[in-house]
Amino acid sequence: MCVAFFTRLFYLDSWYTQQHFEENYWWETMTKDMLTDKYLKYKEQLFPCYMEIEKESFAEYAFGYFYDDQVGKWKVFVNKDRDTHRIRCILNSEEDAVEKVNSILDYKLENIGLI
Repeated sequence: MCVAFFTRLFYLDSWYTQQHFEENYWWETMTKDMLTDKYLKYKEQLFPCYMEIEKESFAEYAFGYFYDDQVGKWKVFVNKDRDTHRIRCILNSEEDAVEKVNSILDYKLENIGLI
């Protein structure tokens, strides 16, 4: 009887989690426009950091993604001060690159206490 109770409890918990997941649309992928809107909302607070989309930048404190024609893949980059240009990852799709840049943006916003 105890096993049946916990099995039922697990089933209800997984059902609730699935319903909660579907109601909040967590699976919705971040689009380029959504990412741009989010960045523009916090642009003044993020200064001197800025985001580049679909363009490689070597400026200080820039981050973003671009398409590398030679490799045929999307690259996510982060620049620190004094000409340090670091490719964070190389991805196959633009959607994955947008998600990665969104995670970088979220990290920067968490560090300054905005989210």
